[in-house]
Amino acid sequence: MPEFETAEEEGAFWETHSVVPYLDQMETMELEVACPRKKAGKYNFKRRSPG
Repeated sequence: MPEFETAEEEGAFWETHSVVPYLDQMETMELEVACPRKKAGKYNFKRRSPG
């Protein structure tokens, strides 16, 4: 994997290069993503008539 001095330099590199040649050098990571909660509010739903 190339070494970079700044995040901007790394970003510029990955914009023009594929990760495929480097896959064997990468580590698998597990991430937990938290989604922001929706704002509380009133919602009005109209019930549709059957048929």
